[in-house]
Amino acid sequence: MRRPVLQTEGVTQPVDASRSFGAMADLYDRRRPTYPAAALEAVLPVGARRVVDVGAGTGKLTRLLVARGLDVVAVEPDDRMRAVLAAAVPQADVRAGTAEQLPLGPDEVDAVLFGQAWHWADSDRAAQQALRVLTRDGVLAMLWNLHDDRVSWVSELNRLTGSGAAVTAFSDPPDLPGFGAGIRVDIPWQKSLRKAELIDLARTWSAVSTRPPPEQEQVLDGLKRMLDADPQLSAHDLLELPYVCGTHAYRREHREQEAVV
Repeated sequence: MRRPVLQTEGVTQPVDASRSFGAMADLYDRRRPTYPAAALEAVLPVGARRVVDVGAGTGKLTRLLVARGLDVVAVEPDDRMRAVLAAAVPQADVRAGTAEQLPLGPDEVDAVLFGQAWHWADSDRAAQQALRVLTRDGVLAMLWNLHDDRVSWVSELNRLTGSGAAVTAFSDPPDLPGFGAGIRVDIPWQKSLRKAELIDLARTWSAVSTRPPPEQEQVLDGLKRMLDADPQLSAHDLLELPYVCGTHAYRREHREQEAVV
């Protein structure tokens, strides 16, 4: 059973929503945001050498991990997303797989990372897989780029599109079996993009992409009208979309055997 961290009130996502991105892999790669460096600093363990990016998509997070000199395994279930990933980040070891069945051996990586992907996983099974492949002091961590819906026009953006990627809906880390208490760190940042690029970005959100094509266009037309009607937004073609990169990080529990006297 899926237990998403992000909830969209009144919107029912199709069960195959997690596989809806492959059909637009190139657009996804062009328009989806990267992650701020501070988010990686918040979640990567000191001395990490080998890590796995799970649900890697087209490699938004993978690129940053490779750039840090890490040995990166990128795991992605969708063939189309994986093809873009392999071409974009040839330095990564790209493999087919899922959070619930990682194609890795025991004690193989120092960090198991999910960029915008944990909410698609079965959390208990994914946590057990992370325990299996992590080294003793390894870290399981999740990152989400959340719209800062405390800003009025961003709140309206989410309402129109049905997006649940909202910082006000982001919860503290839940308990995961085998791990200690999770730590939450929020990193504010913003992305500059033109209005047409924001429309393209919205096309890649599952709350939009999983709708029938006529409904998708209705939603996007409503977004265009909103941008044109807002006096502060209509005066400029270049927008600053405020994000908060929300992170959860867990270290595995160590239950040492008591000495037998």
